[in-house]
Amino acid sequence: MLINGAERQIHVDPERTLLNVVRDDLGLTGSKVGCGDGKCGACTLLVNGQPVQSCSMTVGAAAGSHIMTIEGLAQAGQLHVLQAAFLETGAFQCGYCTAGMISRFEWEELRGVVSVALLVLLFSVIRLLTLPMA
Repeated sequence: MLINGAERQIHVDPERTLLNVVRDDLGLTGSKVGCGDGKCGACTLLVNGQPVQSCSMTVGAAAGSHIMTIEGLAQAGQLHVLQAAFLETGAFQCGYCTAGMISRFEWEELRGVVSVALLVLLFSVIRLLTLPMA
């Protein structure tokens, strides 16, 4: 399995969820356990470039795939532009589902559906709208 660009050999029950293996066996805890039903998106990973709710996918089904976690978006110690935009604009609430949202936005950006510049603008507007009134 290719995780964040690195080949990883894992020997686990193929029926375990991809989320549990990524978190518990590989120590990549950015993706979170949310609803456990594939609906909330907190566990979103990119599998072969597609967003997948990893709580609903078995590791056996993901065998041979390229998996990108939130940890893999940062390169050479630098946050990915989406991670930096979330941080800079305060675009997260409690932060629990932030990894899933960023993974989903990365997929949208790669597809050309949304641009980072538009997301940064959107995050900035949301932040301004949620600041306390003076």
